[in-house]
Amino acid sequence: MLHIVDRVGYQALFDETNLFDTIDFAERNDFPVVEANMNSPYFLPEKLDRGGRLRLRRRLEGSGVRLILHAPEGMGIINVQTAVREGCIERMKELVDFAEQVGAARITFHVGSSVPIVSCGERVLLHTIYGDEYRHAFVTGLSRIMEYSRNRVAICIENTTGFRYDFVQESLPEFFKDGVCLTWDIGHANYLKNTHPETDIDFFLAHLDRVKVVHLHDNHGSRDEHNIVGDGTVDFAYFLSFVDSPGIDLIFEVRPREKTLICRENLRRILAREKKSAL
Repeated sequence: MLHIVDRVGYQALFDETNLFDTIDFAERNDFPVVEANMNSPYFLPEKLDRGGRLRLRRRLEGSGVRLILHAPEGMGIINVQTAVREGCIERMKELVDFAEQVGAARITFHVGSSVPIVSCGERVLLHTIYGDEYRHAFVTGLSRIMEYSRNRVAICIENTTGFRYDFVQESLPEFFKDGVCLTWDIGHANYLKNTHPETDIDFFLAHLDRVKVVHLHDNHGSRDEHNIVGDGTVDFAYFLSFVDSPGIDLIFEVRPREKTLICRENLRRILAREKKSAL
């Protein structure tokens, strides 16, 4: 499985001042793919006019580096406020246009989260009270996004926040026939494996054919940490055994970007050790 290490790219967020810089870094360090986290104000689609987008596409084609996108995390379609939800849908449409124009084939997307309210000392998530309304928001929102992106860009839903809500787990497979894909964050799966295995590991193992992006980072099993590979308890050999396919983009999701170089060497050592122990 050592060959898989050379297929891992990195997520750009903290360090770069433009998208061209991400390609330069990837090219210098032999990363085959970059995931641009669109939370960065330097990566906003508005930063590049049509000519700039064409130049970026040509730069990508000349470098051999693939570009994928990660939608801003402040967005989400699990929102019963129509105007807010509409704004998120429209922004996703703009990202689809941008991705298509620059040659980014995939967009990782968080569906959003419910509103937490405290009642008599207890934290209550409103989707547990207004289940039908939240389900409707999710289904109609994702339907709109998929209709717009079909045959243009792959929308990949990540296992975070509202992904674990019952109505999302029940409704999401219905969209697979429409082209919805998945982003499997194995760091998230690691810290939830003992408390919510059915919403992460079990769900993804049942739908491996829909996985198109995998996020790699480490933690110690109790919370999300985004540590360097090797600084935690993630069983990388186990998880990677399920996603060893050239059709899946593998991404180190650690910051700053120099730490991704350490991740790559650590992952290589971990997998080499696993291979040796299996002999």
